Amino acid sequence: MSSLKQAIAGRALFLAARALEGRLQRAVRDPRALQEKALTSCLATLAESPVRVRHGVRLDETPESLRRRDLRIEPGEFQELIRSPDFSPRFFTRESIDFFALSSGTSSPVPKLLPITREYVRALSRMQKYYFMHRLALAGNPALSLGDSLLITALEMNTRHAGIPVNPMSRILYDLFKKPPLSLMRIRHADEFFDEVSLELHDGVRLEDVASTRMRSLFGMPPFVLMIFERLRARFGISSLRDVWPSLAFYGHSGFNVAPYVSKLRQILGQDVFFFDGYAASEACMGLQAEAGSPEMFFLPHDTFYEFVCQRTGDRLLLHELRAGERYEILLTTPGGLLCYPLGDVVEVTDVNPVRFVVSGRMEESLRLSGEQVNTSQVERALHSAFTQENLVAGGFVVAPQSGATLGYEVFVETEESVLTPQLAAHFDAHLKELNDVYGLMRSSTMLSRPRLVRVEAGALDRVMLEGKRFGQGKYRRLYSDRRDVEDRLRELSRPSPEA
Repeated sequence: MSSLKQAIAGRALFLAARALEGRLQRAVRDPRALQEKALTSCLATLAESPVRVRHGVRLDETPESLRRRDLRIEPGEFQELIRSPDFSPRFFTRESIDFFALSSGTSSPVPKLLPITREYVRALSRMQKYYFMHRLALAGNPALSLGDSLLITALEMNTRHAGIPVNPMSRILYDLFKKPPLSLMRIRHADEFFDEVSLELHDGVRLEDVASTRMRSLFGMPPFVLMIFERLRARFGISSLRDVWPSLAFYGHSGFNVAPYVSKLRQILGQDVFFFDGYAASEACMGLQAEAGSPEMFFLPHDTFYEFVCQRTGDRLLLHELRAGERYEILLTTPGGLLCYPLGDVVEVTDVNPVRFVVSGRMEESLRLSGEQVNTSQVERALHSAFTQENLVAGGFVVAPQSGATLGYEVFVETEESVLTPQLAAHFDAHLKELNDVYGLMRSSTMLSRPRLVRVEAGALDRVMLEGKRFGQGKYRRLYSDRRDVEDRLRELSRPSPEA
């Protein structure tokens, strides 16, 4: 296709994206009708579900009637059924399960198997359309519709459960939606690529062939992107991925907190590359970034039915009833057979007209040492403010109680600085007091000691905390109230690290 025809096609697609964006925003502003339709559709797929029958959920439930049941069906109940001897591909839904998605393993000792049905695939296809079109409208750049894309994911596992293929969600998405010119860069195992990145490309394409002037879009979790860059730098002697892909204009990520990696990613991708976030998990694709450069997102109301439990009051609310400034646990009913399923994430609503939110942490991921409850978002914001105050940049972090008899936080934080000063720890302490009143009260009453900051070399957290994970699982827990849960890894992190 000639350059002129490409430009015309790109402009036409961009205009289509703007039109779809209008419909999307109207749905986001008033999600009630779509949420009722989503629940009806999800319940129809659950006609023969033993979970639905066991809990007495009717097929004609409305959002209000299901909310009044106050159901919470834990992941363990689904996993027990999935792993039972009499499990079959139509065990949960009226449609056969085509795949199992392997969860990241951050919320349970054994990664969960999550059913991917054909109805769920149709929902994924709709979400993919909204993702693609919304990013075009948000970026305001028709050129993003042109050129090649590269997806970094895991190798196919060649594993089955009850005869059904098991793979990471990123691999399933590639198999479902692959079409030229999407390339695939596959990583074997998380603990292997830290020693020697093993790369394979779709259809036998060589690594050198990926160095393309047409490469515009890159998709993948931040740790994988950074490791790929190190491999390419060793191979080609580059200082930026723009040296390999001069037309690179877009970086997409989803289901991963990218904030600790932004500074480093900007260095290797380019300051003007458009970053776009989606809110997705193996259980469902749930939201998209609301505005360019903003961490806020909005929920997609089309296919998944949401319920929310307020962390402060315990109220169970629907999507259109959420209140700004409150934090909520999410319960999902999905086309894949999940019913009133606690996702484990906690979101903080920042606006309600329309609803916008940020992911503030995990239900089980908080610090509780003396009556306070500090979440991941608060630690992240306090670290960012403290480091910014000293004109420094903080990377990833892990927090646990200090060792010995002292009651206080020990914060292992990645930074390129050689030493973390006591003043930096004081800044962090002050900012955390502002963000969490109970923490401030415990500190002023001397129930909690001043936090300690421990310097960690850049990349060390990924290497140590992901050790033993497999098949593209690139997330790790960051807050621990019991040091014993992570003692061995903290010992490895702190061995070479000066501390404040």
